[in-house]
Amino acid sequence: AQHLLTDAPGAVLLFDEVDGIFDAPGLSLAGLDQRKLRFRASMLRRLEEAAVPTLWIGNDVRSVEEAVLRRFTLV
Repeated sequence: AQHLLTDAPGAVLLFDEVDGIFDAPGLSLAGLDQRKLRFRASMLRRLEEAAVPTLWIGNDVRSVEEAVLRRFTLV
């Protein structure tokens, strides 16, 4: 979606119920293997380099790691 909307003026993405994404075991620092480490790095890079403004809606940010929360402008 980021690639498709990069040149669309005024485009905004909205993702709802993202608790499951940011609670994902691959984003946790505990017990990272190489595959999980690549997944985590890829997800954090996507958050940092998003060309289209994105609203991420979740029910409980307490379960999201500080390293992930720092990538957001407003929590």
